[in-house]
Amino acid sequence: MATPTAAHAAKPGALVRALGTLLPGVATTGRQITDFSIEWQRRNDRSLATDGPLWVALGDSLAQGIGASSVDAGYVARLQEVARLRELGHHVTNLVNLSVSGAKIRDVIDHQLPRLDELHRSPVLVTCNVGSNDLVRGLGLRSASRGIEELIASLPTRTILATLPDRGSLLAKRLNRQIRRDAEAHGVVVADVGARLDSWKGRFAKDGFHPNDAGYGVWVEAFAQAMTELTLET
Repeated sequence: MATPTAAHAAKPGALVRALGTLLPGVATTGRQITDFSIEWQRRNDRSLATDGPLWVALGDSLAQGIGASSVDAGYVARLQEVARLRELGHHVTNLVNLSVSGAKIRDVIDHQLPRLDELHRSPVLVTCNVGSNDLVRGLGLRSASRGIEELIASLPTRTILATLPDRGSLLAKRLNRQIRRDAEAHGVVVADVGARLDSWKGRFAKDGFHPNDAGYGVWVEAFAQAMTELTLET
């Protein structure tokens, strides 16, 4: 029987494949979508075969680390190491990454949260980033706003949720205000990437959309701060 993490390896969508024929940077990150997905599945299986406290990561291609030089250079893998160095290891003994490249808010609600429940192990920490694809794909602020409201209400306790990068985007700024407000009301801790990311200069991957290693450093800083706050509250 397949484990809850043994989904088919993710593949780049039609738009990524089309742009990849014209833009080498897009082709590179397109290949990462499959390669990183396979690597995370391998790591997930290893974590689930080990007893101990569980950390579950939810979200989109950012949680997969797309655009970084390797899986280990994305924010999720780096955050695990930062947490160990800061003696927060009881939060990160075993990491299961259920994120999927291209995921939207609805995907996290309808697919990733049920997969988390199927693990039959209560995580001591959940991290999540999602929402950028909803805005980029033109689903509109109203739809994203309703989705964020439902998502935050559905997240388990001890969850850290990221705000969106919002430089130059009024829609992202408005959605971030809602994330901060609703998260506080539901006891969800915020990793405020939107407030921390002051510039994209030198932080873009070659596809011009995802962060590079330096860009993911902002996500690491935001989540590490939030993780410290979560620890202090318990």
